[in-house]
Amino acid sequence: MASAKAIRFAIHLGRILPPRLGYWIADAAARGLSSRRNMHDVAMLRRNLQVVLGPQTDPARLQQMVHQTFRHIARAYYDLYRAVALGPDQIAAAVEFTPRARAVIDTYFGKGRGIVAVTGHYGNFDLAALAYSLLGFPTQVISWPRSREDYTMQNEIRSLLGLNVTPLSIPALKEAVQTLRTGGIVATGIDRPPPAGSGEELMFFSYPARLPVGHVRLALQANAYLVVAHSYHYPGRPHLYGLDFEEPIEVIPGPDRQQTMRLYAQRVLALVEDHIRQHPDQWYMFHPVWETLPVNDSL
Repeated sequence: MASAKAIRFAIHLGRILPPRLGYWIADAAARGLSSRRNMHDVAMLRRNLQVVLGPQTDPARLQQMVHQTFRHIARAYYDLYRAVALGPDQIAAAVEFTPRARAVIDTYFGKGRGIVAVTGHYGNFDLAALAYSLLGFPTQVISWPRSREDYTMQNEIRSLLGLNVTPLSIPALKEAVQTLRTGGIVATGIDRPPPAGSGEELMFFSYPARLPVGHVRLALQANAYLVVAHSYHYPGRPHLYGLDFEEPIEVIPGPDRQQTMRLYAQRVLALVEDHIRQHPDQWYMFHPVWETLPVNDSL
């Protein structure tokens, strides 16, 4: 990830660069980065995408997908920083809510019952979150528990329009339960391996992966709905992203709490998996998701 200084510079560029030039620079950066096969982010992305696409994927197609992913994320960052630089009107114009998202928001959000909103790292999730924040619903975002300068800067961007961003911690989780019990919304990502010693082994693209289940625990503790959100770039429509919400899931407690958490965690993860299958080159995962894979799937 870029340094905080680089992010500030990128926001400045977003203000002064016209869109066509911004995308030209983003595309050039994507070509340069994606060609560095030994760079950590490139290697991890290639490994993760090969699981998504299948172990028999042609190497040339896999490399093309890696390049397309870097192209998408470079453009997404340009669009994010440009929107941040230009303000709320540009943020609102850059994100289109689907009819289903609008219906879910109108029916369930702010109606007195808490909502745990979960998503994956795809599309332009930060820009989508900023557009959502313009709606004014009290929302706590549980972010990755790291204090690096670049993560701090990203969280500052996420907080610009009223989102309450809290890095993962025991106090943050206690706050999340209270937020939900008072009818608020708590949002978090579910496709990145959690800190060591947490999470559960779930099936993700037919392979076991240790992934978060805390979002289900929160829903159970606070009698909240689970809602899966998706952000994605519209093909052929530059600078515009969609934001969709799946129908809310009612979390019903079972006799075995651990089994219940795994059941619902797997259910919402399957929805994220389906979305990634539709847009594999918009999934920005630069961390090893699968610790072990069969030997014959040499990734």
